[in-house]
Amino acid sequence: MQFRNPGAIIEETLRYRWLKKYFETSRKRDTLLDLGCGPRPYFDLYKSNYNHTIGAEHPDSPFPKSSIDIFCEATAIPLEKESIDTVLCTEVLHDLSEPGM
Repeated sequence: MQFRNPGAIIEETLRYRWLKKYFETSRKRDTLLDLGCGPRPYFDLYKSNYNHTIGAEHPDSPFPKSSIDIFCEATAIPLEKESIDTVLCTEVLHDLSEPGM
């Protein structure tokens, strides 16, 4: 039996509830970038709010490739300027060598 950190469970629950409330009350937009998307655990929360969603992940990601649209570094995203309305970025900044960039 594997035990999970109770703090992590609480954090995940609060994050999920906050995102659910945010997406339930936000208006429809064109494009969302889920940066560091992994297996896209929040996809069901945001999919109906956007015409397009893009999942971006690090090239060495251990997550299933089927949920990832583009592979890139978080500091070098290969998208046109102003082509994204919303960026969702959870559990990513702590993995960057220089988060302030």
